[in-house]
This record gives sequence, structure tokens and C-alpha cells, in this order.
Amino acid sequence: AEGDTPAKVNEFSVGWKGAGQILALNFRDPEAMSGVEALSAAEGSAEGGSHARIGQNKGHLMIEVTSPEGEPIRCRVPPAQGVAIQALLRYSLPKMVPRTTPIEPSAP
Repeated sequence: AEGDTPAKVNEFSVGWKGAGQILALNFRDPEAMSGVEALSAAEGSAEGGSHARIGQNKGHLMIEVTSPEGEPIRCRVPPAQGVAIQALLRYSLPKMVPRTTPIEPSAP
């Protein structure tokens, strides 16, 4: 969507499994869920991983992960799930290397 660009984007290098975990949190997006399966299947079969872009827009986290085929998988995450994702980024994915400053919770 034009003009729907997040004001603040954080980029990470992330393993396929981690990318799938992030997308799996966006329960309402069937497209993202099918992306999770593709990413999970790629785990172990490909060296390295994906590149994730994470930004915030109007209180929602905007997440884009590149699939093994190079296709971008995007999902928009409501604030409540955004909290879960921020926790996941902080504690569950030590291999993630922030390229910019960490995500700060958006003001209420």
C-alpha cells in the first residue's frame, strides 16, 4: 500500500526457523501462515537464513521476511501480538543481529 511505509524500520539477519516463529504469531493472516510452512521446510536445507525488516505503523508492527525463493512475505501485527514479537526478538532469537536500534514499544 502506497504511503503505508513504517516510519521506523529495523533490519535483522534471522534464521529460517526464527522467521517462521515471527510470522506464526500473526494468527489472522493465512498467507503468512503458509509462509511459515515454507520457511520451516527450508530450515536445515539451506545455509544461513533470511533477512527480516520490522517496522511500526499506527501502533501495528509491520514485518517482512524473505522466503527461501526470495519472495517477500509480509504481515501486519496488532499491538497485542507486537508485544509477544518484541519479547520473542529479545529472548528467543539470540542469533538475530540488530542492524539498527531495537524496537521500542509504541506509546499508547
